[in-house]
Amino acid sequence: MASKTAEQALPLKIFELTSLEERQEFRALWAEHIKLRDQGIIAYFLPKGIVKKMGGKLAVKEVARRLSILHKRAVYVYVDDDLEAFRIGDHIKRCDQFTKVLRMPYPPPQDEHGIKIPKPRNSFIIYRGDKSQGVKALFPELTETERSKIIAEFWRNETAEVKAHYKELAELEKQKILEQNPDYKCTPRKKWEIKRRNKKAATRLEVMSTSPAITAAAQGNSNALPPSQSTSSNIGPALTQARALIAANQP
Repeated sequence: MASKTAEQALPLKIFELTSLEERQEFRALWAEHIKLRDQGIIAYFLPKGIVKKMGGKLAVKEVARRLSILHKRAVYVYVDDDLEAFRIGDHIKRCDQFTKVLRMPYPPPQDEHGIKIPKPRNSFIIYRGDKSQGVKALFPELTETERSKIIAEFWRNETAEVKAHYKELAELEKQKILEQNPDYKCTPRKKWEIKRRNKKAATRLEVMSTSPAITAAAQGNSNALPPSQSTSSNIGPALTQARALIAANQP
């Protein structure tokens, strides 16, 4: 029973990488883990040979990250030279024979080598995803950014019921991500990032509003732009067509 528990303890499939001798070594260290656990101490041991096959210190860091989440506390990684193993778990006050490798805080930071947790989409982003293919079929000549403007026009004219439906979908998606990742926290943009984005948007708007060519294109005169800008010239007629479609579908 102890060996089965040991094999199930860590998500990484380390037993697919080890020899019989290494497995026996790990199980002996697992017995040490059980003894310390009964004393209220969290400590897992990984032999150096197994760690090397797992991918080295990056793999140890991933194990520490997962154990931090599992036990909801900071964990420490030491090298036990006597046991020729990495010790992952609680902080040791007296550790003359141990060399500290790292400290994994709780909640752990998102590892650049780990899986990125997707940010929950808002109602408009979900709506845009549903409408994207249809708008692309209607306006294949437009760029992705221009098609997004068309979809935004549709969104602004949607009924309250439709918007409420997508708001509910967004909330369900958010709850699902939180259930799968209890420690997930969405980091808001920093003030300087928001200011930079707003400044860029304002600059683009100013350029568009003062450009005679863009103004003419928005009025449907596609000949006003040179060939190098012909794609952008399609947004004016496309918006007109989109508004006509909206008007036709309104009661």
